[in-house]
Formats: sequence, C-alpha cells, structure tokens
Amino acid sequence: MSGPRVEQSGLGAAPYHAQGASLSVDLGWLEAEAPEATGPEEMLAVLEGALTLTCDGARHALSAGQGALIPAGARRALVPQGRALLYRVRAAG
Repeated sequence: MSGPRVEQSGLGAAPYHAQGASLSVDLGWLEAEAPEATGPEEMLAVLEGALTLTCDGARHALSAGQGALIPAGARRALVPQGRALLYRVRAAG
C-alpha cells in the first residue's frame, strides 16, 4: 500500500492538495464561482473572506470562521465574495 499523494504549488503554504484512499484535502483560494454539481460528502471551512454556498437550493452566507457539512449527493455551488480561502475535506468517490 502506498502513502497519500501530496501536491504543493510552490506558492508557499497554499494552495495545498493531498489525496488518500478515503479522503481528499484541499487548501486554496476560491476566486471564481464553482458551478453547481453533486459530489461526495464534504466539509468546508472558510478561513478568510466570504462566500455563498447554495446546497440543494438553500443559500447560506459563510464568512471567515464558519463552515458547512455537505451531504453526499447534494447539489452544491460556491460563489466567493471577492476571494475566499477554503479548507475542504471530501470523502473519496
């Protein structure tokens, strides 16, 4: 069994991506709208900035220090208000 794959951009501490057998972890800036899609269970935390999360039609305003747990299969879209630094953990699909 091999260990997790880790990628770094060379831009310092962020953005960051690690992929293991059961989880994917990302730290990076969201600067443009992430269009609506479905996916695995996901936990996201806003570290800087703010965004609007639309999950199964319900809109949620999130700012630094706030987060959300998105159920597997839920339709989700993210719209940053400027730039938003996100920490995201997703179940492997």
